[in-house]
Amino acid sequence: RLDLRPSPAPPRGRAARGAGVVAPIAGGALALAFPEPSLGALAYVAIAPLLILVRSSSGRRGAALGGLFGAAFFGVLIFWISIIGYVGWVLLVALQAAFVAGFGATWARLSRLPWGWARVISVAAAWVALEYLRSRVPVGGFTWGQLAQSQADSSTLGIAPLTGGWGSAFLVVAANALVAE
Repeated sequence: RLDLRPSPAPPRGRAARGAGVVAPIAGGALALAFPEPSLGALAYVAIAPLLILVRSSSGRRGAALGGLFGAAFFGVLIFWISIIGYVGWVLLVALQAAFVAGFGATWARLSRLPWGWARVISVAAAWVALEYLRSRVPVGGFTWGQLAQSQADSSTLGIAPLTGGWGSAFLVVAANALVAE
Protein backbone atom coordinates (compact mmCIF):
# COMPACT_ATOMS: atom_id res chain seq x y z
CA ARG A 1 0.00 0.00 0.00
CA LEU A 2 1.36 3.37 -1.00
CA ASP A 3 1.80 5.79 1.88
CA LEU A 4 -0.03 9.02 1.10
CA ARG A 5 1.57 11.01 3.91
CA PRO A 6 4.15 13.70 3.16
CA SER A 7 7.73 12.52 2.83
CA PRO A 8 9.76 12.41 6.05
CA ALA A 9 12.44 14.99 6.76
CA PRO A 10 15.92 14.35 5.35
CA PRO A 11 18.49 12.63 7.58
CA ARG A 12 20.67 14.76 9.87
CA GLY A 13 24.01 14.31 11.62
CA ARG A 14 25.96 11.11 10.99
CA ALA A 15 23.25 9.73 8.68
CA ALA A 16 23.49 12.85 6.52
CA ARG A 17 27.27 12.49 6.23
CA GLY A 18 26.87 8.86 5.18
CA ALA A 19 24.78 10.01 2.24
CA GLY A 20 27.99 11.13 0.52
CA VAL A 21 29.12 7.50 0.55
CA VAL A 22 25.81 5.83 -0.26
CA ALA A 23 24.98 8.01 -3.29
CA PRO A 24 28.09 7.05 -5.31
CA ILE A 25 27.75 3.38 -4.34
CA ALA A 26 24.19 3.44 -5.66
CA GLY A 27 25.38 5.18 -8.84
CA GLY A 28 28.04 2.53 -9.37
CA ALA A 29 25.42 -0.18 -8.80
CA LEU A 30 23.21 1.34 -11.49
CA ALA A 31 26.10 1.08 -13.96
CA LEU A 32 26.16 -2.69 -13.35
CA ALA A 33 22.62 -2.92 -14.75
CA PHE A 34 23.95 -2.08 -18.21
CA PRO A 35 25.49 -4.51 -20.71
CA GLU A 36 28.54 -6.21 -19.36
CA PRO A 37 27.68 -7.34 -16.73
CA SER A 38 24.00 -6.82 -17.68
CA LEU A 39 22.46 -7.09 -14.22
CA GLY A 40 19.32 -5.33 -15.45
CA ALA A 41 17.30 -6.01 -12.29
CA LEU A 42 19.60 -3.65 -10.37
CA ALA A 43 18.08 -0.75 -12.28
CA TYR A 44 14.80 -1.31 -10.40
CA VAL A 45 16.40 -0.55 -7.02
CA ALA A 46 19.67 1.35 -7.65
CA ILE A 47 18.04 4.78 -7.96
CA ALA A 48 15.91 4.31 -4.80
CA PRO A 49 18.78 5.19 -2.40
CA LEU A 50 19.26 8.51 -4.18
CA LEU A 51 15.53 9.21 -3.96
CA ILE A 52 15.53 8.43 -0.24
CA LEU A 53 18.66 10.48 0.49
CA VAL A 54 17.40 13.53 -1.37
CA ARG A 55 13.77 13.35 -0.26
CA SER A 56 12.53 16.64 1.25
CA SER A 57 16.02 18.12 1.34
CA SER A 58 17.29 21.40 -0.08
CA GLY A 59 17.95 21.81 -3.78
CA ARG A 60 21.65 22.26 -2.99
CA ARG A 61 21.85 18.95 -1.14
CA GLY A 62 19.83 17.26 -3.90
CA ALA A 63 22.22 18.60 -6.51
CA ALA A 64 25.29 17.52 -4.53
CA LEU A 65 24.03 13.97 -3.96
CA GLY A 66 22.74 13.74 -7.53
CA GLY A 67 26.14 14.86 -8.77
CA LEU A 68 27.92 12.20 -6.69
CA PHE A 69 25.48 9.55 -7.91
CA GLY A 70 25.91 10.69 -11.52
CA ALA A 71 29.72 10.87 -11.30
CA ALA A 72 29.92 7.30 -10.03
CA PHE A 73 27.32 6.04 -12.50
CA PHE A 74 28.89 7.59 -15.58
CA GLY A 75 32.44 7.12 -14.29
CA VAL A 76 31.89 3.36 -14.23
CA LEU A 77 29.58 3.13 -17.25
CA ILE A 78 31.72 5.05 -19.72
CA PHE A 79 35.16 4.26 -18.39
CA TRP A 80 35.95 2.76 -21.80
CA ILE A 81 36.03 6.31 -23.20
CA SER A 82 39.26 6.87 -21.26
CA ILE A 83 40.99 4.95 -24.05
CA ILE A 84 41.00 8.24 -25.97
CA GLY A 85 42.29 10.09 -22.94
CA TYR A 86 41.50 10.61 -19.30
CA VAL A 87 40.86 14.33 -19.70
CA GLY A 88 38.04 13.64 -22.18
CA TRP A 89 36.61 10.95 -19.92
CA VAL A 90 36.67 13.24 -16.86
CA LEU A 91 35.04 16.08 -18.78
CA LEU A 92 32.29 13.84 -20.17
CA VAL A 93 31.62 12.28 -16.75
CA ALA A 94 31.44 15.76 -15.20
CA LEU A 95 29.01 16.97 -17.87
CA GLN A 96 26.74 13.95 -17.51
CA ALA A 97 26.91 14.13 -13.70
CA ALA A 98 25.77 17.75 -13.92
CA PHE A 99 22.54 16.55 -15.55
CA VAL A 100 21.98 14.09 -12.70
CA ALA A 101 22.75 16.88 -10.23
CA GLY A 102 19.93 18.85 -11.85
CA PHE A 103 17.67 15.83 -11.41
CA GLY A 104 18.64 15.67 -7.72
CA ALA A 105 17.76 19.31 -7.20
CA THR A 106 14.46 18.81 -9.02
CA TRP A 107 13.60 15.72 -6.98
CA ALA A 108 14.33 17.62 -3.75
CA ARG A 109 11.42 19.90 -4.67
CA LEU A 110 9.11 17.27 -6.17
CA SER A 111 9.52 14.97 -3.17
CA ARG A 112 7.52 17.47 -1.12
CA LEU A 113 4.35 16.72 -3.06
CA PRO A 114 1.72 15.60 -0.56
CA TRP A 115 0.46 12.51 -2.41
CA GLY A 116 2.49 9.33 -2.86
CA TRP A 117 1.30 8.69 -6.40
CA ALA A 118 2.16 12.24 -7.40
CA ARG A 119 5.72 11.70 -6.15
CA VAL A 120 6.03 8.40 -8.03
CA ILE A 121 4.78 9.85 -11.31
CA SER A 122 6.65 13.15 -11.00
CA VAL A 123 10.03 11.57 -10.25
CA ALA A 124 9.67 9.18 -13.20
CA ALA A 125 8.69 12.09 -15.46
CA ALA A 126 11.64 14.15 -14.17
CA TRP A 127 14.09 11.33 -14.94
CA VAL A 128 12.67 10.93 -18.45
CA ALA A 129 13.01 14.69 -18.95
CA LEU A 130 16.64 14.41 -17.80
CA GLU A 131 17.30 11.64 -20.33
CA TYR A 132 15.61 13.61 -23.09
CA LEU A 133 17.66 16.71 -22.29
CA ARG A 134 20.88 14.66 -22.20
CA SER A 135 19.98 13.24 -25.62
CA ARG A 136 19.81 16.74 -27.10
CA VAL A 137 22.39 18.86 -25.26
CA PRO A 138 25.15 19.68 -26.07
CA VAL A 139 25.54 19.42 -29.82
CA GLY A 140 23.25 16.48 -30.49
CA GLY A 141 23.48 15.05 -26.98
CA PHE A 142 24.88 11.90 -25.44
CA THR A 143 22.50 8.95 -25.22
CA TRP A 144 24.82 6.43 -23.60
CA GLY A 145 23.39 5.44 -20.21
CA GLN A 146 19.68 5.77 -20.86
CA LEU A 147 17.79 3.38 -18.56
CA ALA A 148 16.12 1.55 -21.44
CA GLN A 149 19.56 0.28 -22.44
CA SER A 150 19.79 -1.54 -19.11
CA GLN A 151 16.60 -3.44 -19.86
CA ALA A 152 17.63 -5.28 -23.03
CA ASP A 153 16.73 -8.64 -21.46
CA SER A 154 13.71 -7.42 -19.51
CA SER A 155 9.98 -7.42 -20.09
CA THR A 156 9.98 -3.68 -19.28
CA LEU A 157 11.45 -3.06 -22.71
CA GLY A 158 8.25 -4.54 -24.16
CA ILE A 159 6.57 -1.15 -23.81
CA ALA A 160 9.21 0.42 -26.07
CA PRO A 161 7.35 -0.15 -29.37
CA LEU A 162 4.58 2.07 -27.99
CA THR A 163 6.53 4.62 -25.94
CA GLY A 164 10.13 4.29 -27.03
CA GLY A 165 12.89 3.93 -24.50
CA TRP A 166 11.34 6.78 -22.52
CA GLY A 167 8.44 4.54 -21.45
CA SER A 168 10.81 1.85 -20.27
CA ALA A 169 12.82 4.42 -18.31
CA PHE A 170 9.61 5.79 -16.81
CA LEU A 171 8.63 2.33 -15.54
CA VAL A 172 12.09 1.64 -14.10
CA VAL A 173 12.16 4.95 -12.20
CA ALA A 174 8.57 4.52 -11.05
CA ALA A 175 9.58 1.13 -9.61
CA ASN A 176 12.48 2.82 -7.80
CA ALA A 177 10.10 5.46 -6.47
CA LEU A 178 7.76 2.78 -5.15
CA VAL A 179 10.71 1.15 -3.37
CA ALA A 180 11.67 4.55 -1.92
CA GLU A 181 8.11 5.25 -0.73
